[in-house]
Amino acid sequence: MTDREYRHLLQTFPRMVREVIDGRSMLIMAILLLAFSTLLSSRSLRLWAMATSALLGPLIASVLLIIRPLNPYDNIYARIEGKTTSAAKDSPYARELIDLLKSSRGTRYVVKLGLVTAVVLLGCFLAIASIIGNVDLSFDRTQDFNWILGDSIMLFAGCLGVEITLLLKWAIKAIKYQPLYDDLEKPTN
Repeated sequence: MTDREYRHLLQTFPRMVREVIDGRSMLIMAILLLAFSTLLSSRSLRLWAMATSALLGPLIASVLLIIRPLNPYDNIYARIEGKTTSAAKDSPYARELIDLLKSSRGTRYVVKLGLVTAVVLLGCFLAIASIIGNVDLSFDRTQDFNWILGDSIMLFAGCLGVEITLLLKWAIKAIKYQPLYDDLEKPTN
């Protein structure tokens, strides 16, 4: 992909998607949301609640991205700007991006992102637990399920933002340097 084709592909995206791909501000905001959620979730002082929510949050985000693969042309920003999937069919690279995000290669990257995020979050939670020192190892059914549910939802939101941002950056880089199709195989529809 030449630089001209790359710029053309970026122009087919809605403005919000371009900001995710080009800048670091969206990634920084998603990481800050995740850090804030991690800080709030670590108040539990119960190891089971902290560890379970640290694993569930990122894995739920990954499962959502596997069940419903990311499509940068299928969101509210694309509808407002009129840059839906049907408008993007003119660009072969836009079609290639959508196909890459739906492919098994994209699914493998989402799984890898989810596992890495879960391990990093679990490490953060265990580090916080060791700093606090007064962590309860028992499982209390009356409180822990509430902590797990609330913390998993908070961590899911932060992890989804991080995973979407990293997934889009990976997909654009993959198309730019390792195209899914050769020039002869590009779909014409």
